[in-house]
Amino acid sequence: MDKVAIILVNYNGYKDSFDCIESINKINYKDYEIIIVDNGSTDDSLKKLKEIDNDKLVLINAQRNLGFAGANNLGIKYALENGSEFVLLLNNDTLVNFDFLSNLVNCYKNSEKNTVVTPKIMYADKKNVIWFGGGTFSELSGRTTHTGINEIDKAQCDIEKNITFMSGCCMLISKDTIIDVGLMDSDY
Repeated sequence: MDKVAIILVNYNGYKDSFDCIESINKINYKDYEIIIVDNGSTDDSLKKLKEIDNDKLVLINAQRNLGFAGANNLGIKYALENGSEFVLLLNNDTLVNFDFLSNLVNCYKNSEKNTVVTPKIMYADKKNVIWFGGGTFSELSGRTTHTGINEIDKAQCDIEKNITFMSGCCMLISKDTIIDVGLMDSDY
């Protein structure tokens, strides 16, 4: 089993982070660690996060808000320096299914080199309605679209497919891809 570093960026959202960690603790993929990057929270998030008793958890204090890319890059660097084969960028307000990570890793292993893998994402308050079932990016207009958005889930987005856009909400990236492509652009 390949080690996966699950990176959560927290900014004044410790309650969301707690709920996300609780859902991760129930997954069937066992070789993971959770890296929380506190992105300069101005509430008591850092204090609350330090109180979590979880041997799979690493807390990094960014000390200031580095933005989405900058904070994730801190987590990515830590993950690669500590033996992770994959990083999973995951929004801290996300709740996951028990088999999501094993499915993502298996999908990656059956795909081409330098692939980034993302799952179908549902609305939190409407678990049977699709928020993201893939996406497209138009080079002409610069617009992005979500496939299946606001549709009732009838498995219409359950097939593996190549896409040209994905949300930063949940992305599985291999160590090799990061080495080949580099870190996220911190201007983003």
